[in-house]
Amino acid sequence: MPSITNTSRAVAVFAGALLVATAAMAEDSRNLEKEARTQYRQGIELYEAGQFEQASVAFERAYELRPSFKILWNLAQAENELGHFAAARIAYSRYLEEGGSEVPADRRKEALAELERLAALVGSLAVEGGKDGASLFVDGRNRGVLPLESPLLLDLGDHEVEIRDEGGEQYREVVRVAGGEMVTLRVADLLEGPKENAAPESPSQAPNPPRKRLWTWVTLGAGVAAGVVGGILGGVALANKSDIEGRCNGTQCLPKDEDAAAQVEGLALCADILFGVAAAGIVTGAVLFFVEGKGKEDRELIVAPAVTPDSASLLAAWRF
Repeated sequence: MPSITNTSRAVAVFAGALLVATAAMAEDSRNLEKEARTQYRQGIELYEAGQFEQASVAFERAYELRPSFKILWNLAQAENELGHFAAARIAYSRYLEEGGSEVPADRRKEALAELERLAALVGSLAVEGGKDGASLFVDGRNRGVLPLESPLLLDLGDHEVEIRDEGGEQYREVVRVAGGEMVTLRVADLLEGPKENAAPESPSQAPNPPRKRLWTWVTLGAGVAAGVVGGILGGVALANKSDIEGRCNGTQCLPKDEDAAAQVEGLALCADILFGVAAAGIVTGAVLFFVEGKGKEDRELIVAPAVTPDSASLLAAWRF
């Protein structure tokens, strides 16, 4: 009798523990179901509000909590609106595959039409070779380990592909994917190329760019401009001088004519100075044309006008 009693107690304890565990599992399941429904409703609201990025995140979370092929339809719609055509194509394919015979006929027809349309907007990437177990990253996202079971679907455009092996070595390549095209990346070609941590080329190895004759053209331009202005002032001075001489009687001039004569002399002096600057500028520019750009990189050319009461010139000098 005592052994039967002990056995009964053990059975009762086991049954009680089993009931508690079952109740806890049921509670967890209800909580997951509740959270999945909440995420799904949020996804619908976000999608209708035009917030497709957030809606996609909500649909993905809802599917993780309670996988259902019906959620994949909503996920495909959100990714399609975002222009993530590769993700949309994957979601449509999984929707048809997981839904099977439960997919309504009209939805199946629409999904197949979308898959056909997206085929021209999506490319694929195949990877050949590489160490087994090396991680593959595309645009910073982990897309699996080598070898890949099937090519990766990618949107059109340039994509940065990285391969990281167990030793921490990293190789990078940028590939361009076109619609309906499959790009094959051969890891052997990557390994033969430069590594990301390779030492950059020293500045001394880079060819020196050709130097431009900046000061040559500046000096010549200043000389030409000075000559033009000097010619204008000289012409005005000559015209006014002839007019004044016609009004003066010998050396006798009216006060107003004397003032005008002084102005003419000033114009003539300015014209002479500008002619001197023009000549100096043209000569200096001609010299610089042959010598500029052949000196050291760290020297600076200084060009400045030098004007005296009797002459004008341009001074050019190198400062080291």
